[in-house]
Amino acid sequence: MGDLQFQWVSKSGFFRVKDKEAFRKSLKQIRTKDLQVFEETDENGVVRFAIGGYDTLSCVFVHGEEDEYDEELYNLEAFIQPHLPDDEVFVLFDIGHETLTFVGGRVLIVTSREVAHMSLHQWAEEKKHQLLNLPACV
Repeated sequence: MGDLQFQWVSKSGFFRVKDKEAFRKSLKQIRTKDLQVFEETDENGVVRFAIGGYDTLSCVFVHGEEDEYDEELYNLEAFIQPHLPDDEVFVLFDIGHETLTFVGGRVLIVTSREVAHMSLHQWAEEKKHQLLNLPACV
């Protein structure tokens, strides 16, 4: 059997940013296999973005504006957080598999002040304990 390769797909919900042009410009700094950017304008003229791709977006390489070879590995939350207004939330779903050897997922929730994340396995363990009235897992 050949080498197994983990395959990801990531997609966020739609979210607002403080400065549309600054956000669009910063997106050009992200290097990933397949970053897709979605934009929609609601009936009030508010522009919302969503991002996705056939790769994990939890960690991204960002290169500097001046020197494209000056790359740094960022957690996506560190990249997104400065762009979010105080009353907005960014939610990203990462789902992946390596054939049927491993299947997993994660949700990332970012506001301008806080970051939370949970893996699908962690949620399942906590829910299992809750449903069966078992002691909480540590």
